[in-house]
Amino acid sequence: MIRLTPGRAFGTGEHATTRMCLMMIEREIAATSTLLDVGTGSGILAIGARLLGAGMVVAIDTDLEAIVIASRNALINDAGALLFAAGGVEAVRDDRQFDIVVANISGAALVRLMKILCAISSRTMILSGILTEEAGEVALAARRNGFGVTARQDGGDWVALTLKRDRA
Repeated sequence: MIRLTPGRAFGTGEHATTRMCLMMIEREIAATSTLLDVGTGSGILAIGARLLGAGMVVAIDTDLEAIVIASRNALINDAGALLFAAGGVEAVRDDRQFDIVVANISGAALVRLMKILCAISSRTMILSGILTEEAGEVALAARRNGFGVTARQDGGDWVALTLKRDRA
C-alpha cells in the first residue's frame, strides 16, 4: 500500500488510469529495470515501481510543486533511491535510454511527445491518460516510431497501453 499526501499534484491512485498503470508496471518490472516516469505528479507510479523492485527510477514533471510533493511521498513510503527532476521529457534526452517509460498524461500530449518517448525507451512503454477514442491515434503514433501494442486495458472511458519496441 502506498501512502500519499498529493497536495495539488495529480495521482492519488483512485483514478482508473493510475490503477491500470500500476498493474502494467507490476507485469513488466524486474529488479534490473530502469524506469522513467513522465509527468510524475504525486509520484505514485515512480514509488510503486520502486516498491515493486525496479532498479533505478527517474521521475520528471514540469510542475516544480509536484516534484516537491513526489519527493515527500517517496520519503513517506521509504521507496529508496528515486531521482526527481523538474522539467519536460527533453531534459533527460542525453542519449540515455530506460527499459520502461511510463506516462499517464493526456492522449494528445502522448501523441505530441511520442517520438521522444520512443527514443528514450529501450524496450517497453506504459501509456495512459488516454480516452477510448484517442487510443487508435496513440497506438498509430507509437507504431510509426517502432513500438507496437502488446496489451490494452480499459477502465470506463480510459485506456492504458503496454507497448514494446519492434525488433526487426
